[in-house]
Amino acid sequence: MSTLLKEMNISKLISERSKHSEKSFSTLLRYSPFIQLGDFESRELIGVVIDNVDNTDLYIDFGGKFHCVCSQPANHFYPRGSLVRIRLKNPELTDKFMINTKGISIFEADAVLLGPYKGRLVRVINEEDKVLTTTNADSVKKQRLSTDEDSVALEHWRLK
Repeated sequence: MSTLLKEMNISKLISERSKHSEKSFSTLLRYSPFIQLGDFESRELIGVVIDNVDNTDLYIDFGGKFHCVCSQPANHFYPRGSLVRIRLKNPELTDKFMINTKGISIFEADAVLLGPYKGRLVRVINEEDKVLTTTNADSVKKQRLSTDEDSVALEHWRLK
């Protein structure tokens, strides 16, 4: 189970099988989130910080096969559980080491940290979550309607 789902205490729901028709493997693969991701070049994703090592390296779970490790920028701190934006370069780093003829995985993804994600991850977007109260620099509170950038429902969270 993904570390993100463990952090949020959410288990994956088992989808009910359609009794009318079984889909072929090729159809399931074609419409899977992994294939829908497309080319990894410059793909921007939302991830969650699962570990902050010595305030220098961030281990980020973005929902892929492996976590990515990004350097933490100077004068910035991302605590465990922070939502961040990353640009995925390669979902699995492999290389030929020493005299090996086969590529060996180092069990990491290659990504670049873009910055914090301003929104939040919620289980379900309720009616009370659709109106946000914000405070500006003058300590004046204002209410506004939330946007897709404010909340990401877990049921819709996936690789995009």
